[in-house]
Amino acid sequence: MKRKRNWFEKIAAMVLSLVMIFSLMPVSEVNAAVSSDNGDGTFSNPVIYSDVPDLDAIRVGDAYYMISTTMHLSPGCPVMKSTDLVNWEIVNYVYDTLGDSDELALRNGQESYGNGSWAASIRYFKEKFYVTFGCMTTGKTYVYSTSDIENGPWHKSEFTGYLHDISLLTTEDEMYVVYGSGTARCRKLTEDENGDITFGEEFTLVEYTALDNDGNQVNAPVSYISEGIHAYKIGEYYYLFMIQWPTGGRRQEVCWRSKTLDGNGWESKKVFDSGLEFDGIMDGAGVAQGGVFQTPEGDWY
Repeated sequence: MKRKRNWFEKIAAMVLSLVMIFSLMPVSEVNAAVSSDNGDGTFSNPVIYSDVPDLDAIRVGDAYYMISTTMHLSPGCPVMKSTDLVNWEIVNYVYDTLGDSDELALRNGQESYGNGSWAASIRYFKEKFYVTFGCMTTGKTYVYSTSDIENGPWHKSEFTGYLHDISLLTTEDEMYVVYGSGTARCRKLTEDENGDITFGEEFTLVEYTALDNDGNQVNAPVSYISEGIHAYKIGEYYYLFMIQWPTGGRRQEVCWRSKTLDGNGWESKKVFDSGLEFDGIMDGAGVAQGGVFQTPEGDWY
């Protein structure tokens, strides 16, 4: 009688099959499968042919650093590095584990699949790197900091309460977090001599962040989501980039800006409303959240 294989044997068989497949492929074909660099000064989209959701990127000197959502996976928040925005490598992880709960340790039949850490934000402020994200498993919001992003160590501060799609916002002298779904709220951050960060009182930036089909603010709660805030201080303006999911439509990128961090003077517009082409096929789902960054030449993308 044929014996059924257990789950470990099945995984081992799949891994062995992949090893055999790649061992039979020429090195050039393996590289082509994982790199978007065409080798002639051009590249092809997608830049990274992999699941790198909710990305956020910055530039420090000649290097770009990018992080991504990893949900329930550990180690978490991979730090990716590039000097040309095409070829990326993982140089570090922000954390090994977030805790020792049954969900995170996969004990007593518990798990955190689909939860964990989401929508991390990265900024460089006063010669240190900062990363923040919320965790739906622990119900907390974290801020990690380091002076050496590629080697660590990381210092962890935590806030009791999950702040949705949180973004760091830095000015010349201050650091804030901006967050929310359907609204944009803000807290000032304070760091003590030990590197511990505390969250200030919450205040509202924009009460209703959704825009209608004509690009006008909808001054009431709506059924579709506007979230994924990425906040910046560029020149004399504060910018809030986010996505919204109109009912029956595709995801769009919208932007709010103001010269002050209060509830007055905010103006908005849709900045991206289009499908995306992958492998010659147009995907009409629209865009998901992402940030902006500046090149050494001063251009913004």
